[in-house]
Amino acid sequence: RLNLFFDLPRLADLSKAMKAALQGAIGDDLLNKNFEILRDLCLQIWAEFILPIRRRMDDIIELRQQGEIDWKVFSEINGYISSAKNIFTEILVSVNMVLNKIEYQDVLLVSEIAIYLASLLEEGQDVKLAIQVLRSNLSQVVRLREENETRGFEATRDLKISHSITCDSKKAEEIDESIKKYLRQWNLEVARRERTKIRKKAGKRALDNDEEDEEEFETILLENQQKEEMKKHEALEGKTGQVDLAKPKEWRHSEYERNLACLHTDILVNLYRCEIKLGAQMATIREQTQTLLSAQGISQGKGTVGVSGAMRTKARTIAKGKTASKIKTDAAELQHTLQEAGKLAPPKPKMSQYERALLKENNKNAYQHALFYMNLAAARSNFQEQKTLLRDAVTNIEAAVEME
Repeated sequence: RLNLFFDLPRLADLSKAMKAALQGAIGDDLLNKNFEILRDLCLQIWAEFILPIRRRMDDIIELRQQGEIDWKVFSEINGYISSAKNIFTEILVSVNMVLNKIEYQDVLLVSEIAIYLASLLEEGQDVKLAIQVLRSNLSQVVRLREENETRGFEATRDLKISHSITCDSKKAEEIDESIKKYLRQWNLEVARRERTKIRKKAGKRALDNDEEDEEEFETILLENQQKEEMKKHEALEGKTGQVDLAKPKEWRHSEYERNLACLHTDILVNLYRCEIKLGAQMATIREQTQTLLSAQGISQGKGTVGVSGAMRTKARTIAKGKTASKIKTDAAELQHTLQEAGKLAPPKPKMSQYERALLKENNKNAYQHALFYMNLAAARSNFQEQKTLLRDAVTNIEAAVEME
C-alpha cells in the first residue's frame, strides 16, 4: 500500500544500531573520526527511505480527507502508516543528533528534518522532546540569519540596517536619523563659517545673524532644487539606484534567504504550538493534584493537615443566595450579548504563567508576537477570546510593517 521497496523492520534495526553506536565516549570518537560516513548515511536514510514514503503517506491522508479512499481501506493502510511513523521517529532522532553534532552546513535540510521529527514526536505525545529539537534548530537558523543579514549603517544591500530577528530596526532607524540630523547641522555651520571667511577675504562687510540665516535658507533651497533635478534626470535615463518598494519582495531577497525565512516561521509556529500544548498538560496535572490533595483534606499552603479549601468553598456557597447568583448570571449573559453585537469590547483573555513566559521571551519582536497570538487563538475554545487574540496578532503585524 505504501509502495515500500525495502524491509521496514530492518530500518528499525538500523535505527537501534545507530543509537547504540552513538552512546558514550565510543560514540563521540566515532563522530569525530568517521563523521563523513555517518553524514552520508544520514542523508541517504532521509533521501531514499524516509522522504519518498513520507510523501506517499501525506498523499494517502489527503485522499482520505477528500473522500477518495474508503474508510475500510484507509483503516488497513493506517496501521502501516502508524508503524512507519514510529520507526521514522526512532531513526530521525539519531539522524538529527548526528547532523547537529557534526554541524552540517545545509541548515535548510537540517531544519526540514527537525520540523518533521518534531511533528512526529508531537503526534506521539512526546512534546518535551519535540520542543528540545525545535529550540536547538531555532538557534541554528537565528545564528545563520544574523550572519547573512546583519549589517551596519553603511550597508548598500538593504534599505535599513537589518531585518535580523534580534535587531530593533525601529531603534536603529531613530539613531540613524539622529546622526543624519546632527551631521546636517554641522555641515550647515561649517558652510556658514566658510562663507564668512570668503566674505572677509574679499573685503565685504560682515552680515548680521538675520542676514546669515536668510543666506543659509537660500543655499538650502538651491541645494534641494538641484537634488530634485538630479533625481528627475536619473529617472529619465533609468540610472536611479533607489529600491522600488512597489516591487515584490523577491526582487530584494535571494531564494535562499526567502526559504530560510519561511523555515524560521515554520519552526516558530511548531514551537509555540508545542509549548502551549505542554503548558496546558502541566496545568491539568497541577489541577488534578490539587483536587486530589483537597479531597484528602491536605492544605497546600504550608504543608499542614487541617481544614481543606473545600470547606471554605462550601461556606461561601451557603452564604451566597439565589438572588446574587441570578444577578451574576444575568450580568454575564448581558455582557456576552453586547460583545457579540459589537457594542462592547471583548475582555482581554486571561493568560497563564507559561503563556506570559513565552510572550516575555519574544521581547519586542512584533513578528514573533503575531505568530504566538495566532497559535494561542487556535488553542482557545472561546470565540471571543479567539477574536481578541487574532486582533492582537493583526495589530502586531501592522506594527512590524510600520517598523520596516
